[in-house]
Amino acid sequence: MTSKHITNCPNCFETIKKTSCYENHILKCQRSNELDYNSSPNNKQLYNIITNLVEKYNKLQTEVDGLKKQLYVKNKKLDVLTWLNSNVKPFTSFHIYMENIDITIDKLMYIFDENLTTGILRILCEYLEETDAKHSIKCYEQKKNILYVFDGESWCEFSAEEFRKTINHTYSKCLQGFDCYKNRNEEKMKTDAEFQEEYTKKFMKLINTKPSFDTICGRIKNKLYMELKESFASITEFDI
Repeated sequence: MTSKHITNCPNCFETIKKTSCYENHILKCQRSNELDYNSSPNNKQLYNIITNLVEKYNKLQTEVDGLKKQLYVKNKKLDVLTWLNSNVKPFTSFHIYMENIDITIDKLMYIFDENLTTGILRILCEYLEETDAKHSIKCYEQKKNILYVFDGESWCEFSAEEFRKTINHTYSKCLQGFDCYKNRNEEKMKTDAEFQEEYTKKFMKLINTKPSFDTICGRIKNKLYMELKESFASITEFDI
């Protein structure tokens, strides 16, 4: 058998500090192990096994703590806005895209079938996916619950107030879409009792702003972040 740089005996888990002692130890240990093959490990063997496992655990824990610390420092230093303004140039402002959003009765069904929060979220996600608006809003795993939008000149953080204005505008478009639905069915509103009942239920679902509108905006923002987030590391090797 040739000498190898192995520090732990595979039989008794004793730590071997010198590689030259490995062969002698392994032969003796193997013979001893063969004699005790059908017996349970003795106290010394158990002690060596446990000691070895504890040492390995402590080493791994130290490495994990070090990686967590490095990740925290990197995330803290990460300047997303600088990178976006240097590397990503959308054609149009995110706000202009949102001004042009059109919400039909088909889209409103998301609200009627679920609730205002889930419905508006689905409407926004589909609109972003169907248009180039998706290129004007970004968010990353390394910056939790922070959205970035292109304002036509540069990238900036999407503030809570600006996001509220966007949701308020989207909600207004929902009301406009529902008004068109009502006008198209004006005759039914007068003669069809079943339609009148259905209309009333839909309308109440649309105007029910419980919890508060600010709470709804906060929930939509957090859920939109979860839908859109990507890993910054997968896009670029950021020099920090």
